[in-house]
Amino acid sequence: LPRLQAVALSRHLLELAGARWLELAPLPLPEPDTPLETLVGNPSVALLIDRAQSMRPDFALTPTTAPQIVQLCRLLEGVPLAIELAAGQLSRYSLSQLLQHAHERLDWLQNRRRDVGYPYRSLQAALESSFAMLTLQQQRAFVQLAFLQDEVDEPLASAVLGEPAAPILDELTRCSLLQRRWHQERPLYSMLESIRMFGQRKGNDIKEPVLARLSNYFEQLGKQVRVEFNTEAQFPWLFRLRSLYPNLQQAMEWAVAHAPRRAARMLVDYGYFLDWEQRWEQGRVWCVRLLHSSALTRRQQAQLLSWLGLFLLRMEQYDPVETHLQESIRLCQAIRDWDELAGAYNMLGLLYTEKRRFAEADCAFARGVKAAYRHARPVILAPILHNWGLLHYHAGGYTQAIAHASKAHQLYEQIRAGLPLANTLNLLGCCYARLHQWQQAQEYYLQAAAHYQSAGYLPGVAMVYLNLAEIALERGELAEAIAFLEHAQEAYQHGGGSLHQRGNLLLLKARLAHLQGDHAQAKQLLQQCHEIAERVPRFRVQMEQAIHGRPLNDTDHEQP
Repeated sequence: LPRLQAVALSRHLLELAGARWLELAPLPLPEPDTPLETLVGNPSVALLIDRAQSMRPDFALTPTTAPQIVQLCRLLEGVPLAIELAAGQLSRYSLSQLLQHAHERLDWLQNRRRDVGYPYRSLQAALESSFAMLTLQQQRAFVQLAFLQDEVDEPLASAVLGEPAAPILDELTRCSLLQRRWHQERPLYSMLESIRMFGQRKGNDIKEPVLARLSNYFEQLGKQVRVEFNTEAQFPWLFRLRSLYPNLQQAMEWAVAHAPRRAARMLVDYGYFLDWEQRWEQGRVWCVRLLHSSALTRRQQAQLLSWLGLFLLRMEQYDPVETHLQESIRLCQAIRDWDELAGAYNMLGLLYTEKRRFAEADCAFARGVKAAYRHARPVILAPILHNWGLLHYHAGGYTQAIAHASKAHQLYEQIRAGLPLANTLNLLGCCYARLHQWQQAQEYYLQAAAHYQSAGYLPGVAMVYLNLAEIALERGELAEAIAFLEHAQEAYQHGGGSLHQRGNLLLLKARLAHLQGDHAQAKQLLQQCHEIAERVPRFRVQMEQAIHGRPLNDTDHEQP
């Protein structure tokens, strides 16, 4: 029968000649706060309601039951068997009772119908059936991978398994125990939570060795991150570390509890990433816990005190920062560690700049530069020069700011620093804008935008376009200002910019509306600015300055 076509369902790839593999993913999940009329069409919700009504005809999707139905479908991850088993329990239990027992779903969700075969009587039974079909090597690998969180790449899996992981990852994907997605020709693997719970049950006795290997992997990876993070490789590292962060977090937690010196090394190596991702509270907690350990070296104590100071500074908890940084400086001087001393002075300068103690900030940055020149390492010296320039910019010394920022620019170009270079170019643009040297300002802004764009950092792109829009407004070029504001808004919407940045956008739009004679629109936009100012103290100060005629020129990027 040459035209015969057959559809075969299997949890394992059949490997037949002429067969085409179509992977059946879990059903689409409903989003919280989805309108009721839209929720009815969601496949997970529709399946739950259909199966529940066969057991309990009065069951319905209502404004009261909708939030619990959405939560239950999301907990069951859109797995049709899990949804059917849960629906069968609604004849005896309420939705709230089902939700209370969701963490026990492997055992609690069972089918009591007599015409159902063993593998489909419970989630546990279905997974036992799949597990039994694996080889011993695949079973061991599956159990170890179950202790990893979220997405995993091949290098991480290989480190945990102690052997090349690609063949095993492929086999487990073919057995429907892993899910694979591709990003720029790079495979990433994940596991449904129900499957992960099953795997952890099978190997609870190997959890500690797995976490120890996981921690060792991230310690080795951290050495590479520290060297490359502030170079042109920064954006690839950002993407990779974001996808691995749940496992990095797990590795850090294990190291803090069992290997404090390793944890301290990891925290220093990943500090730039934590700062960039605004994971300041997590960094602060790890610093505090580690500083209570007696196992750390004096150098590690000095490093952690500096990072603790930076995390607190970012969180605007200024009171303890100076104490931590001064203690770090004392330790660095005692052990004659000039690199760490330079970093500590850099952070102290940032604190004084934030508190508008400009003379003390100037002194701190000067001492940081002196310490950094002992080794003249660009990666140490450039951030201090950038921040020193930022200090003079805030203090109104634009010529001196240009001198320091230009030196930082040269150093960042030597190491191809990517995003830090873009920040310095933006700072130079802001300085020239304050000096009304519009052409030079625009050139630096456009260079900064190109670097932000190539790195995919859209909040930076939005910031530069806001600065360009302000130049256009200053020069009375309203058509250009409108175009730049549109570019800024697009970058802000797609890149998830800060509330402060949104405030700047609205403020410039209000100024534009005023110049166009649309005073009602300007008043409405200013009202939105006031609402943001109530939530963001920094923006409140900036807004008051702008109202009194001072340009915005956004350059809110210090270099740690």
